Amino acid sequence: MKVGAINLDKPAGELVVIPRGDQAELRLYVTAPPIGKGGAEFTLFPEPPVPEEYARDPRGGVLFDTDKRPVVVKKADDPAYLAAMEKVGRRRLAYQFALALENDPNVEFEATTNPGKPTRTDDAKAWAFFCDALLEELDRASIPLGTIRIVVRKSIALASPTTEELAAARDRFFNRVEVGSFPSLPQNTMAEASTT
Repeated sequence: MKVGAINLDKPAGELVVIPRGDQAELRLYVTAPPIGKGGAEFTLFPEPPVPEEYARDPRGGVLFDTDKRPVVVKKADDPAYLAAMEKVGRRRLAYQFALALENDPNVEFEATTNPGKPTRTDDAKAWAFFCDALLEELDRASIPLGTIRIVVRKSIALASPTTEELAAARDRFFNRVEVGSFPSLPQNTMAEASTT
């Protein structure tokens, strides 16, 4: 795309510099997620259902409510459920991290070639394999979750206007509207409407 004399072939982004202790710092070019891909992680990796069981009385019998329906208790502290939720969260984070850095020419993920980065945004199984491989790769590279979160937060911030940016856009809009360009209503119109 071209606007005026500016060629928009590279998405706007920001350079994020992350210190690595004694090693050289990481210089990452972070961009906002592309339209159509941002937010897809919630569809690709849905939260598992919370396990349920019937509430029981001290003798082991099922408890019923006043409408004679069995009382169901959610088991959000179930270890298998918690492990599944952690896996979903990590995959979502890996997906967001990959999107945030996909326009950085200096970043290459081994996971992009093995097992391969999916081309379709609706291929949940392929994305799960890719994200798991990417997480293993990031772990081998000693990139902590905190660093991954910094990159993801910056990417989300680039996609979301700040309060100041929204206020500036509002001001630009209202400065273009000429005073008196809207017809005014007679003063008593509002009073008449409120009495009817």
